[in-house]
Amino acid sequence: NSAKGVVLKNELKKLTDIKAISFGNIAPAMNGWMTTAITYDQSADKESLTFDSRSGDENYLDVYQIPLLAGRNVRLLDSTSEMLINRKGLELLHIKNPQDAIGKTFENGQNIIVGVMEDFDLASARQAVKPVLYTGSKQGYVLHIALDQSHPENWKNAIDKITSSYKSVFPDDELDLRFVDEVIQNFYTQEKQLSKLLSWAVGLSVLIAGLGLFGLAIFTANQRTKEIGIRKVLGASVFQITFLLLKNLLSLVAIACLVAFPIAYYFMHNWLNDFVYRTTISPWIFGLSALGLIAFASFVLSTKSVFAAKANPINSLRDE
Repeated sequence: NSAKGVVLKNELKKLTDIKAISFGNIAPAMNGWMTTAITYDQSADKESLTFDSRSGDENYLDVYQIPLLAGRNVRLLDSTSEMLINRKGLELLHIKNPQDAIGKTFENGQNIIVGVMEDFDLASARQAVKPVLYTGSKQGYVLHIALDQSHPENWKNAIDKITSSYKSVFPDDELDLRFVDEVIQNFYTQEKQLSKLLSWAVGLSVLIAGLGLFGLAIFTANQRTKEIGIRKVLGASVFQITFLLLKNLLSLVAIACLVAFPIAYYFMHNWLNDFVYRTTISPWIFGLSALGLIAFASFVLSTKSVFAAKANPINSLRDE
């Protein structure tokens, strides 16, 4: 109940490793979210607008380090509900300047905007930031805690103390302790699995490609054994013969890059389109990839090419 919650909060305030503590509803980013439809008093037809909603006391923003752009933080009043709106929410109200939102009301003056906060993510990067209303409330059922970031080595001890304090106040209840960073990481479970799968696939592809290139180098060197012998007799150096063999083989690698890169760009571009917030595919990525592939191919091919170039020409010309 709320009385015990206050007792717990006061107990936890004594812990030096806790930087901020707040009672509210769910955290900014959680699996699932809450929405509210509310009538905007300043619209001509008193239209009902839908916001994602969060509520809690005046310390909620401190816990999650959400900055204010204009106005002030909420106060917990009995007569009027004070609200904060995020930057995205200003678009719903057709307001450009955050300061102009201060004093706007909802539900016939029962709710008033006292501040504008910066946007924060509610879900993964696949979803756009949504309009959010934060309402000052004494009825929080979730305790939000920010640990001191400068001393992570103390976190385990702090968590043990939090658990102990909770058990002393709520001995019959199970503590459901969650870390927001882990919740956010879970948004990207699919991407992690895909990344792991692609890592194995790329590793296997590189191994197969390396074996193929090495086999191609052996085949080419065997096919041109007599040519190499003649060139050595005529005074060609090891470097010249190695370059001759590599030149033709690396041209095949370059052609493979020209074919593969547009296909790779197409699939990468389509995958990134699933995200609202995404990076761009820069040309230098393909340039570095091409250099890496050519360097890898040169290393693999040169191992056999140099060996062939150093071979005794007498052996290769013996049956002539």
